[in-house]
Amino acid sequence: MIYKSLSLACLCALSILPSFASTANELEQKLDHLLQENSNFLPTAKNWYTFVKEDYSGSKVYTFEIMDTARAYLAVINKNYSLTPESYESKDINNLMEIIKTCDQYQEVAKQSSNFNKYTTDCFFFQTIFATSAYNYEALQTLALEALQDEYQELQAPSAEQRKIYQALLNYQNIKTSFTKYYLKPEDYGQHNLPLYFKKVFNLQLSLER
Repeated sequence: MIYKSLSLACLCALSILPSFASTANELEQKLDHLLQENSNFLPTAKNWYTFVKEDYSGSKVYTFEIMDTARAYLAVINKNYSLTPESYESKDINNLMEIIKTCDQYQEVAKQSSNFNKYTTDCFFFQTIFATSAYNYEALQTLALEALQDEYQELQAPSAEQRKIYQALLNYQNIKTSFTKYYLKPEDYGQHNLPLYFKKVFNLQLSLER
């Protein structure tokens, strides 16, 4: 009976392994597709990471400053969006969130993949950007919307419609979105122990003071 149980366990293990391999391969293909479709996301993320590390290493940084770094990245990549004075939707930010979610799934199931180090290295940059929004997808979307204020403010000779959009962005709480706007608070970063994470990644001291 013991031998039968062991044999059954071995058979079950063998049947599971191909499933995990298949899932890892599918997620790798999905990441490849997403990164090719959004080819500037990764190089911009790497540049962003280098900038933050060089600019803030050894410094005391407040959460609003971390949010500013997130807006800076999001402003660069967020070009494929629909915005009127009444509504907003961004394909680019939706794709960024899909990359982050796929990275999370990949790291859970693909540890045995020969490509694990390659993909997790790329994923690290996106997950660090996600950390700047305290791992909150709605906060990430909100930061991207906020970043558009500066873009429209800096327009040279804006059209009447662009001026109208800018005025709407100043009160963006009234703009209709598919997500619920979330305004980050210092304690959001504390809940996920992000001061320790940013200390490790950027050698900065994240202050949770208001």
